[in-house]
Amino acid sequence: MSFRFVATESLGDNVKRIVDEQIGRILREIERDPSCCDTTVHEIRKRCKRIRAVLKLARGELDCGGVFKCENQWFRDAARSFSSVRDATVVIETYDDIVQGCSCESEMGVFAPIRQGLIVQREKTISQHHDDQRLIEEFVSSMAQARERVKDWPIGDKGFAGLAEGLRKTYRGGRRAMREAYKVGSEEAFHAWRKRVKDYFYQVWTLKGIWEPVLTALQDELKKLSDYLGDDHNLTVLKEAVAGDGERLRGVCDMEKFYELVDRQRSRLRSKGWLLGQRIYADKPGVLVGRMSKYWDAWRGGESPRID
Repeated sequence: MSFRFVATESLGDNVKRIVDEQIGRILREIERDPSCCDTTVHEIRKRCKRIRAVLKLARGELDCGGVFKCENQWFRDAARSFSSVRDATVVIETYDDIVQGCSCESEMGVFAPIRQGLIVQREKTISQHHDDQRLIEEFVSSMAQARERVKDWPIGDKGFAGLAEGLRKTYRGGRRAMREAYKVGSEEAFHAWRKRVKDYFYQVWTLKGIWEPVLTALQDELKKLSDYLGDDHNLTVLKEAVAGDGERLRGVCDMEKFYELVDRQRSRLRSKGWLLGQRIYADKPGVLVGRMSKYWDAWRGGESPRID
Protein backbone atom coordinates (compact mmCIF):
# COMPACT_ATOMS: atom_id res chain seq x y z
CA MET A 1 0.00 0.00 0.00
CA SER A 2 1.05 3.63 -0.12
CA PHE A 3 2.10 6.40 2.25
CA ARG A 4 -1.44 7.60 2.81
CA PHE A 5 -4.61 6.98 4.76
CA VAL A 6 -7.25 4.73 3.19
CA ALA A 7 -10.96 4.91 3.98
CA THR A 8 -11.37 1.18 4.67
CA GLU A 9 -9.04 1.22 7.71
CA SER A 10 -9.44 2.70 11.17
CA LEU A 11 -7.27 5.62 12.23
CA GLY A 12 -5.05 3.37 14.35
CA ASP A 13 -4.66 0.78 11.60
CA ASN A 14 -3.77 3.50 9.08
CA VAL A 15 -1.08 5.03 11.28
CA LYS A 16 0.45 1.71 12.28
CA ARG A 17 0.42 0.39 8.71
CA ILE A 18 2.11 3.49 7.31
CA VAL A 19 4.87 3.45 9.94
CA ASP A 20 5.35 -0.31 9.62
CA GLU A 21 5.71 0.03 5.85
CA GLN A 22 8.33 2.74 6.22
CA ILE A 23 10.37 0.69 8.71
CA GLY A 24 10.08 -2.34 6.43
CA ARG A 25 11.43 -0.35 3.50
CA ILE A 26 14.33 0.91 5.61
CA LEU A 27 15.27 -2.65 6.51
CA ARG A 28 14.97 -3.78 2.89
CA GLU A 29 17.18 -0.89 1.73
CA ILE A 30 19.92 -1.99 4.13
CA GLU A 31 19.50 -5.64 3.18
CA ARG A 32 19.97 -4.66 -0.47
CA ASP A 33 22.97 -2.44 0.34
CA PRO A 34 24.59 -3.56 3.65
CA SER A 35 27.38 -1.00 3.31
CA CYS A 36 24.81 1.82 3.14
CA CYS A 37 25.99 3.93 0.21
CA ASP A 38 24.93 7.55 -0.05
CA THR A 39 21.69 6.75 -1.91
CA THR A 40 20.68 4.25 0.77
CA VAL A 41 21.50 6.70 3.54
CA HIS A 42 19.35 9.32 1.83
CA GLU A 43 16.42 6.90 1.67
CA ILE A 44 16.83 5.90 5.32
CA ARG A 45 16.78 9.51 6.48
CA LYS A 46 13.76 10.37 4.32
CA ARG A 47 11.77 7.47 5.71
CA CYS A 48 12.63 8.39 9.30
CA LYS A 49 11.36 11.90 8.57
CA ARG A 50 8.14 10.47 7.15
CA ILE A 51 7.65 8.36 10.28
CA ARG A 52 8.19 11.36 12.55
CA ALA A 53 5.71 13.44 10.54
CA VAL A 54 3.06 10.74 11.00
CA LEU A 55 3.89 10.57 14.70
CA LYS A 56 3.36 14.32 14.98
CA LEU A 57 0.08 14.06 13.09
CA ALA A 58 -1.22 11.44 15.54
CA ARG A 59 0.35 13.01 18.62
CA GLY A 60 -3.06 13.75 20.14
CA GLU A 61 -3.46 9.99 20.53
CA LEU A 62 0.18 9.13 21.24
CA ASP A 63 0.80 11.72 23.97
CA CYS A 64 -0.82 9.21 26.31
CA GLY A 65 1.91 7.58 28.39
CA GLY A 66 4.65 9.60 26.73
CA VAL A 67 4.71 7.40 23.62
CA PHE A 68 4.94 10.33 21.22
CA LYS A 69 7.88 11.99 22.97
CA CYS A 70 9.89 8.77 23.24
CA GLU A 71 9.25 7.54 19.71
CA ASN A 72 9.74 10.92 18.07
CA GLN A 73 13.10 11.31 19.78
CA TRP A 74 14.09 7.73 18.94
CA PHE A 75 13.48 8.08 15.20
CA ARG A 76 15.15 11.53 15.19
CA ASP A 77 18.32 10.10 16.74
CA ALA A 78 18.23 7.08 14.42
CA ALA A 79 18.28 9.35 11.35
CA ARG A 80 21.03 11.53 12.81
CA SER A 81 23.42 8.60 12.99
CA PHE A 82 23.67 8.78 9.18
CA SER A 83 23.71 12.57 8.76
CA SER A 84 27.46 13.03 8.26
CA VAL A 85 27.50 10.79 5.17
CA ARG A 86 24.65 12.62 3.49
CA ASP A 87 26.06 16.07 4.32
CA ALA A 88 29.43 15.14 2.81
CA THR A 89 27.74 14.44 -0.53
CA VAL A 90 25.30 17.35 -0.42
CA VAL A 91 28.08 19.94 -0.08
CA ILE A 92 29.63 18.82 -3.37
CA GLU A 93 26.28 18.94 -5.16
CA THR A 94 25.66 22.39 -3.69
CA TYR A 95 29.12 23.59 -4.71
CA ASP A 96 28.47 22.44 -8.30
CA ASP A 97 25.17 24.34 -8.38
CA ILE A 98 26.91 27.49 -7.15
CA VAL A 99 29.79 27.52 -9.61
CA GLN A 100 27.50 26.83 -12.57
CA GLY A 101 26.39 30.41 -12.14
CA CYS A 102 29.91 31.74 -12.75
CA SER A 103 30.34 33.87 -15.84
CA CYS A 104 33.24 31.94 -17.39
CA GLU A 105 35.32 28.77 -17.07
CA SER A 106 38.34 30.64 -15.73
CA GLU A 107 36.24 32.00 -12.88
CA MET A 108 35.02 28.50 -12.14
CA GLY A 109 38.59 27.26 -12.08
CA VAL A 110 39.51 29.73 -9.36
CA PHE A 111 37.31 27.78 -6.96
CA ALA A 112 38.52 24.30 -7.99
CA PRO A 113 40.63 23.83 -4.80
CA ILE A 114 37.44 24.14 -2.77
CA ARG A 115 35.84 21.21 -4.58
CA GLN A 116 38.97 19.13 -4.28
CA GLY A 117 38.90 19.57 -0.53
CA LEU A 118 35.23 18.65 -0.36
CA ILE A 119 35.88 15.43 -2.29
CA VAL A 120 38.68 14.45 0.08
CA GLN A 121 36.45 15.06 3.09
CA ARG A 122 33.59 13.09 1.52
CA GLU A 123 35.77 10.05 0.85
CA LYS A 124 37.11 10.18 4.39
CA THR A 125 33.61 10.36 5.88
CA ILE A 126 32.28 7.50 3.75
CA SER A 127 35.30 5.35 4.57
CA GLN A 128 34.82 5.88 8.28
CA HIS A 129 31.13 5.08 8.00
CA HIS A 130 31.62 1.91 5.98
CA ASP A 131 34.30 0.70 8.36
CA ASP A 132 31.85 0.88 11.25
CA GLN A 133 29.74 -2.15 10.37
CA ARG A 134 28.79 -2.49 14.01
CA LEU A 135 26.87 0.80 13.79
CA ILE A 136 24.81 -0.49 10.87
CA GLU A 137 24.10 -3.82 12.57
CA GLU A 138 22.95 -2.05 15.73
CA PHE A 139 20.75 0.24 13.66
CA VAL A 140 19.06 -2.73 11.96
CA SER A 141 18.46 -4.47 15.28
CA SER A 142 17.03 -1.39 16.96
CA MET A 143 14.83 -0.61 13.95
CA ALA A 144 13.37 -4.12 14.09
CA GLN A 145 12.61 -3.58 17.78
CA ALA A 146 10.93 -0.28 16.97
CA ARG A 147 8.76 -2.09 14.43
CA GLU A 148 7.49 -4.35 17.21
CA ARG A 149 6.68 -1.36 19.43
CA VAL A 150 4.46 0.14 16.75
CA LYS A 151 1.96 -2.69 17.23
CA ASP A 152 1.25 -1.49 20.77
CA TRP A 153 0.86 2.23 20.05
CA PRO A 154 -2.31 3.45 21.82
CA ILE A 155 -4.32 4.74 18.86
CA GLY A 156 -8.07 4.26 18.67
CA ASP A 157 -10.51 5.21 15.95
CA LYS A 158 -11.53 8.78 16.70
CA GLY A 159 -11.40 9.63 13.03
CA PHE A 160 -10.14 13.09 12.17
CA ALA A 161 -10.49 14.13 15.83
CA GLY A 162 -7.44 11.97 16.51
CA LEU A 163 -5.40 13.98 14.00
CA ALA A 164 -6.71 17.50 14.51
CA GLU A 165 -4.37 18.44 17.37
CA GLY A 166 -1.29 17.19 15.55
CA LEU A 167 -2.18 18.92 12.29
CA ARG A 168 -2.96 22.17 14.11
CA LYS A 169 0.39 22.13 15.93
CA THR A 170 2.32 21.36 12.77
CA TYR A 171 0.62 24.09 10.75
CA ARG A 172 0.78 26.68 13.53
CA GLY A 173 4.45 25.83 14.11
CA GLY A 174 5.16 26.42 10.42
CA ARG A 175 3.47 29.83 10.42
CA ARG A 176 5.36 30.92 13.52
CA ALA A 177 8.66 29.58 12.23
CA MET A 178 8.19 31.49 8.96
CA ARG A 179 7.64 34.76 10.80
CA GLU A 180 10.64 34.10 13.02
CA ALA A 181 12.89 33.20 10.10
CA TYR A 182 12.27 36.47 8.25
CA LYS A 183 12.36 38.50 11.45
CA VAL A 184 15.67 37.09 12.71
CA GLY A 185 17.22 36.10 9.37
CA SER A 186 19.55 33.53 10.92
CA GLU A 187 20.50 30.22 9.34
CA GLU A 188 19.17 28.42 12.42
CA ALA A 189 15.76 30.08 12.12
CA PHE A 190 15.39 29.14 8.45
CA HIS A 191 16.46 25.58 9.18
CA ALA A 192 13.84 25.37 11.94
CA TRP A 193 11.19 26.57 9.48
CA ARG A 194 12.31 24.03 6.93
CA LYS A 195 11.72 21.20 9.41
CA ARG A 196 8.16 22.40 10.07
CA VAL A 197 7.49 22.66 6.32
CA LYS A 198 8.78 19.12 5.84
CA ASP A 199 6.44 17.83 8.54
CA TYR A 200 3.46 19.54 6.91
CA PHE A 201 4.48 18.22 3.49
CA TYR A 202 4.51 14.62 4.70
CA GLN A 203 1.28 15.03 6.64
CA VAL A 204 -0.51 16.41 3.58
CA TRP A 205 0.88 13.45 1.65
CA THR A 206 -0.74 10.98 4.05
CA LEU A 207 -4.03 12.89 3.96
CA LYS A 208 -4.26 13.68 0.26
CA GLY A 209 -6.60 10.78 -0.47
CA ILE A 210 -9.41 12.68 1.28
CA TRP A 211 -9.48 15.10 -1.68
CA GLU A 212 -6.68 14.20 -4.03
CA PRO A 213 -6.77 17.00 -6.64
CA VAL A 214 -6.71 19.74 -4.00
CA LEU A 215 -4.20 18.20 -1.61
CA THR A 216 -1.89 16.98 -4.38
CA ALA A 217 -1.60 20.58 -5.55
CA LEU A 218 -0.83 21.70 -1.98
CA GLN A 219 1.74 18.94 -1.63
CA ASP A 220 3.45 20.08 -4.82
CA GLU A 221 3.74 23.64 -3.52
CA LEU A 222 5.04 22.40 -0.17
CA LYS A 223 7.67 20.39 -2.05
CA LYS A 224 8.83 23.57 -3.80
CA LEU A 225 9.03 25.45 -0.51
CA SER A 226 10.84 22.57 1.16
CA ASP A 227 13.34 22.50 -1.70
CA TYR A 228 14.01 26.25 -1.39
CA LEU A 229 14.65 25.90 2.33
CA GLY A 230 16.60 22.68 1.88
CA ASP A 231 18.90 24.38 -0.63
CA ASP A 232 19.27 27.27 1.81
CA HIS A 233 20.38 24.84 4.53
CA ASN A 234 22.77 23.11 2.15
CA LEU A 235 24.46 26.47 1.57
CA THR A 236 25.04 26.68 5.32
CA VAL A 237 26.58 23.22 5.39
CA LEU A 238 28.76 24.16 2.40
CA LYS A 239 30.03 27.34 4.05
CA GLU A 240 30.86 25.42 7.22
CA ALA A 241 32.77 22.80 5.24
CA VAL A 242 34.73 25.44 3.32
CA ALA A 243 35.49 27.35 6.52
CA GLY A 244 36.79 24.14 8.09
CA ASP A 245 39.27 23.85 5.22
CA GLY A 246 40.19 27.51 5.43
CA GLU A 247 43.82 27.05 6.40
CA ARG A 248 44.58 25.03 3.28
CA LEU A 249 42.56 27.33 1.03
CA ARG A 250 43.95 30.60 2.34
CA GLY A 251 46.04 32.18 -0.41
CA VAL A 252 44.98 29.48 -2.89
CA CYS A 253 41.56 30.86 -3.86
CA ASP A 254 39.38 33.87 -3.13
CA MET A 255 37.15 32.53 -0.37
CA GLU A 256 35.39 35.86 0.16
CA LYS A 257 34.30 35.92 -3.46
CA PHE A 258 33.02 32.39 -3.12
CA TYR A 259 31.05 33.36 -0.02
CA GLU A 260 29.52 36.22 -2.00
CA LEU A 261 28.24 33.72 -4.57
CA VAL A 262 26.75 31.64 -1.77
CA ASP A 263 25.04 34.64 -0.18
CA ARG A 264 23.54 35.80 -3.48
CA GLN A 265 22.04 32.38 -4.04
CA ARG A 266 20.70 32.36 -0.48
CA SER A 267 19.03 35.73 -1.03
CA ARG A 268 17.26 34.42 -4.15
CA LEU A 269 16.04 31.31 -2.34
CA ARG A 270 14.69 33.26 0.61
CA SER A 271 12.83 35.66 -1.66
CA LYS A 272 11.12 32.73 -3.37
CA GLY A 273 10.39 31.14 0.00
CA TRP A 274 8.71 34.28 1.30
CA LEU A 275 6.36 34.59 -1.67
CA LEU A 276 5.36 30.94 -1.56
CA GLY A 277 5.20 30.70 2.23
CA GLN A 278 2.69 33.56 2.44
CA ARG A 279 0.32 31.61 0.24
CA ILE A 280 0.77 28.23 1.92
CA TYR A 281 0.33 29.67 5.41
CA ALA A 282 -2.38 32.21 4.54
CA ASP A 283 -5.07 30.59 6.72
CA LYS A 284 -5.19 30.64 10.49
CA PRO A 285 -4.67 27.17 12.02
CA GLY A 286 -8.29 26.76 13.07
CA VAL A 287 -9.52 27.53 9.56
CA LEU A 288 -7.11 25.05 8.00
CA VAL A 289 -8.00 22.26 10.42
CA GLY A 290 -11.73 22.94 10.03
CA ARG A 291 -11.48 22.65 6.27
CA MET A 292 -9.50 19.41 6.49
CA SER A 293 -12.09 18.02 8.88
CA LYS A 294 -14.85 18.64 6.32
CA TYR A 295 -12.80 16.97 3.61
CA TRP A 296 -12.30 13.98 5.90
CA ASP A 297 -15.99 13.65 6.79
CA ALA A 298 -17.04 13.77 3.14
CA TRP A 299 -14.33 11.23 2.26
CA ARG A 300 -15.38 8.78 4.96
CA GLY A 301 -18.99 9.33 3.95
CA GLY A 302 -18.20 8.33 0.40
CA GLU A 303 -19.02 11.72 -1.12
CA SER A 304 -16.88 14.26 -2.92
CA PRO A 305 -16.22 17.29 -0.66
CA ARG A 306 -18.10 20.42 -1.66
CA ILE A 307 -17.53 23.98 -0.45
CA ASP A 308 -20.28 26.57 -0.93
